[in-house]
Amino acid sequence: MKSRLYKVSIFFITTTLICGCQILQTQKKDKDSDSGLERDPRVQRALPSDPDNLKLTILHTNDHHGRFWKNSEGEYGMAARKTLVDAIKAEVAKKNGCVLLLSGGDINTGVPESDIQDAVPDFKGMNLLGYDAMAVGNHEFDNKLETFFMQEDIADFPFLSANVYSPKTRECIANNNCNDEPKRIVKPYLISEKCAGLKIGLLGLTTNETRSTYQEFDKLDFRNPIDEAKKILPTLKQNTDLIIALTHMGHYSLPEEKDKMGDIRLANETTGIDVIVGGHSQEPLFKPDVQNGTLILQAYEWGKWLGRLDLNYNIRTKTLTMDRYALLPVNLKAVDPATGESSFALQEIPEDQDMLALLKPYQDRGQDELLVTIGSIDQSLDGSRAVVRNQPAPIAELINSAILKKTSADIAIFNGGGIRDSLPAGTLSYRSTLMIHPFGNTLTTVELTESELKAFMQNVVAMVEPNSGSYPHLKGITVKLNEQGLIEEMKIAGVISQSNKKYKVSMSSYMAGETYGTLIPNKHPSYYDTGYTMALSLRDYIEANTPLKAATFETVRSFIVE
Repeated sequence: MKSRLYKVSIFFITTTLICGCQILQTQKKDKDSDSGLERDPRVQRALPSDPDNLKLTILHTNDHHGRFWKNSEGEYGMAARKTLVDAIKAEVAKKNGCVLLLSGGDINTGVPESDIQDAVPDFKGMNLLGYDAMAVGNHEFDNKLETFFMQEDIADFPFLSANVYSPKTRECIANNNCNDEPKRIVKPYLISEKCAGLKIGLLGLTTNETRSTYQEFDKLDFRNPIDEAKKILPTLKQNTDLIIALTHMGHYSLPEEKDKMGDIRLANETTGIDVIVGGHSQEPLFKPDVQNGTLILQAYEWGKWLGRLDLNYNIRTKTLTMDRYALLPVNLKAVDPATGESSFALQEIPEDQDMLALLKPYQDRGQDELLVTIGSIDQSLDGSRAVVRNQPAPIAELINSAILKKTSADIAIFNGGGIRDSLPAGTLSYRSTLMIHPFGNTLTTVELTESELKAFMQNVVAMVEPNSGSYPHLKGITVKLNEQGLIEEMKIAGVISQSNKKYKVSMSSYMAGETYGTLIPNKHPSYYDTGYTMALSLRDYIEANTPLKAATFETVRSFIVE
């Protein structure tokens, strides 16, 4: 997921809940199709009233991140989403149209109730919603491959990615005959014949910046998604009427982001893609970004919005036109600035009872395990992207305090992108720490000489850029920089660094796998993985120091330019 702040004022939403429809229920896809053209066996039963003009409605979400249940304010959740999706399907059915429901990926990681159950409730909820396909997101690899394949087995829709390779595929694991030859771990594409008279190519692509912490990650090969797309697009263009790229690559529209491997580059460096249904940057695109004739869509995050694109395809002229596009809010609330009270921005969407019946046992089970009290804090600590990816933050000071306490290190460093939620004021539970640290990363240490530390910190300095998930938060060290950004002096615990000393640096296992110049911490001879997760270290610190006072974690600048 990419860092960026999007201020969305729901008071200005004028969208009505336009609806649409689909006729067939989702059926289990054949996972053993041959290596030829992969076709969806489902065919729409109803024929369009105008034989030359086919109506297609694309519904889409992305970056779900475990939000199968509504939040404490009653916002979003799969039960309300199903009511909205079913209404759209019914309305489109009356016009003999066809609906595709698609996901831009990242179903995993974000809410403890989902995380501790391996996102099983989320995939079962997607089945009941009737998803047709999903792109594989980077957070689908926060678990072992066996968990990934288990989730694929649960899903009644295909996982798609053309650029993720591994010598460990589901087939070789099942047959116990894996070798060193990498193969795609899921289908790269699907040709859907769900809508009568229209063949739709669905191409899946995953960001090649994917990182993971589990021990088999080095066996995965995330290849250049644009290169892989170019290999497949000629086949899709010859055999389809419409091509949709389901991507988890990000939408990067700022000038300084022009070289990033995202949806805009994909659209401009390929030909033949009609629509990109994206994810990863968690951006609400309230109108399609048109690049090189391709419509780029994205629906923010967590199921807060349901994207709807209405298209007309003329069979005779083979032309595609857009009727309308909207992001539909799923029970989002807005705060009245005059009264401070929150209310639904639009009419509240009732929750589907079948979905509630399916998901409530999972929600109850997760809550029972997570709601044990561990302490309290007098004021909240802000963990929003706008704060932790741009500036020193009290919540990062708390996290680094917990790291130093657990590891007895001299220096703690943590990246802002690893902070996934705020710490609320009042009573705290284990769930509170898991919301901040959902990834299962462990605490690691490495002992560095002064020269190694200086070289390491020089690379850390380069990570200080606005809106970056790599933004570093430090404790135990202060670095003085000259006007050129080079390190002139380092102080550890207030004392100038010494050439004859070694310094223990602690960081997450995620950060330890990154490259800092010539140093890769987890390849260093002194590297040690404590086995303690970030969430557990924070839980233990809160329990040992409760009640916490927010003022304790007021931050100081770690980088001083003179």
